[in-house]
Amino acid sequence: MRRVEERIPVTIVANPPAARVLVDGIFVGYGNVQDLLLLPGRHSVRLEHPTCAACRDTESVFVLDRDNPPRSPLRFSIGYKDATLTVTGVQGAEVIVAGVRRGRTQEALKIPMSGPEPVQVQVVVRQEGQPPRVQRVTLEAGKSHVLAL
Repeated sequence: MRRVEERIPVTIVANPPAARVLVDGIFVGYGNVQDLLLLPGRHSVRLEHPTCAACRDTESVFVLDRDNPPRSPLRFSIGYKDATLTVTGVQGAEVIVAGVRRGRTQEALKIPMSGPEPVQVQVVVRQEGQPPRVQRVTLEAGKSHVLAL
């Protein structure tokens, strides 16, 4: 006799709530998806936000165990695109953004962003034999910025 797998109820909470939620490639709703019935095993969740220019679609994997079903909602967050910063005016100097060495001047530097809101950061440019140059700049997810020194 063939055994019928019992489905497990799952609640998925997406951040932001307007994110499209796809489970195993199938659209299941927006934001909070409650009482989704899934078979035990490995599943993928993809979050998309087609109207958010700063958002980056994300995909996560989770495993459902029949003997240990989730007791609380599964929470997933959409990602945000990097900001791009190019520092000009000085050739080949070291660029430090918010305390982290990111590369050299004249390069398009990818700066990870944690949200869609603009963030002001300190940029330090160090060139051998010169005093460091320090300036603040506002970065936005998914946008390119040029800082001329």
